[in-house]
Amino acid sequence: MKAIKVISVRGDVIETEEMVFCAVFDGRWHSFGDVKRYQHFRSAAKPLQALMLVKSGAADVFKLESRHISIAAASHSGTSLHAETVLDMLKRAGLDETYLDCGTHQPPDAEASFELLRKSEKPSPLRHNCSGKHAAMLLTSKHLGYPLKNYRKPDHPLQKELHRITAVFCGVKQEEVKTASDGCGVVDFAVPLKSMVTAYRKLIHPPREWHIAAERVLNAISEAPVHFAGETTMPTEVVRLTKGRVIVKGGAEGLFCGIEREKGFAFALKVVSGEHKIPQKRRTPVTSACVAAVSIMRNFRFISEKEASQLQEFLKPVLHNHHGEVVGQAYTVFP
Repeated sequence: MKAIKVISVRGDVIETEEMVFCAVFDGRWHSFGDVKRYQHFRSAAKPLQALMLVKSGAADVFKLESRHISIAAASHSGTSLHAETVLDMLKRAGLDETYLDCGTHQPPDAEASFELLRKSEKPSPLRHNCSGKHAAMLLTSKHLGYPLKNYRKPDHPLQKELHRITAVFCGVKQEEVKTASDGCGVVDFAVPLKSMVTAYRKLIHPPREWHIAAERVLNAISEAPVHFAGETTMPTEVVRLTKGRVIVKGGAEGLFCGIEREKGFAFALKVVSGEHKIPQKRRTPVTSACVAAVSIMRNFRFISEKEASQLQEFLKPVLHNHHGEVVGQAYTVFP
C-alpha cells in the first residue's frame, strides 16, 4: 500500500509533504509504504531496554519507584524534575552523575533550557534525554557484577544481552537485528517496522519469563507519565489522557511506536525523510512524526474520538510565525 503523508500548509499553499511508512496491528495487519525496510529503533527501544532493570532484580535491590522505572524507559525533557530523578536513581546504587556516559545537550524543554541560560550554566549529563536509560544500565550492571566502565559499548555483557532480548521480542534471529551507535553512544538496533510492532505487542503479552518485568515497566510509565517524557509532550499527554491504556514512544528522526494495552494493538511508523518541527511558540516541539502518530492512533481506534478531540494540538497543529500569529496547519493524509 502507498505511504501515509504529513502535509503542512502555509496560507493555502502546501509547504511540506512528508512520506510516512507505517505498520499497524489491530487484530489484523495493515501496511503503508515499505514496512520491510530496516529502520533504526533509536529511543523507541527504551521500553525494551528497561526490562533488564526489573528482570535482573536491580530495581528491587536498589528500591526503585515507578518514577525511576518510567524515566529508565524515557526520552525526557531535561527539566530539574528529570535531572533530580536520575540523580536519585544513581545515588540509590552508590553512584553519581560522573558515571553517566551519555554526553550532553541543551534540554528539549524550552523553559529548562532558558533556566540554564539565565544562570549561565552548561547542561550536565543528568539533563540528557537518555540519562534515565544510562542510569538504568549502570544500576543493572552494578547489580549483575558487570563492569561499569564502557557499559555503553557493543562488547559489554549488558549490551550483548540487550541485543539478544531485542531479537526475542522482535521475533527474529539475533543476527537479523542490525546494530549501530545511537546519539547517546549506546548500541542502537535496527529492524523492519513490522518487527517493531511485534516487539511492542510482546510488551503487552510477553514470553512467560518476561511477564513481570514487562508489566512493571508499562505500569511505571502509566503511573509516572511526566517522567516518561515531560509536560506538554505528546507521549506524556497520551499516557495521562488514557490513564496508561495507550503508551507511545518516540525515537529520533521520525520513529514512533505505540500500544493499546486493553485491545492488544500496536503500531510503528517512520517519517522517511526524518521528522521536522512544526513552527510553533510552544514549550516542547510538535513534530511531523507526532502528527502522524496521533492520526494513526485515531484511525485505528487506539484512542476514541473524544480522546482525539483532546489531542488536537498534536492531531492538527497550527503553524505560528515569530509573532505568535497562526499562519497555517499540519495534518495527515491516508492513501
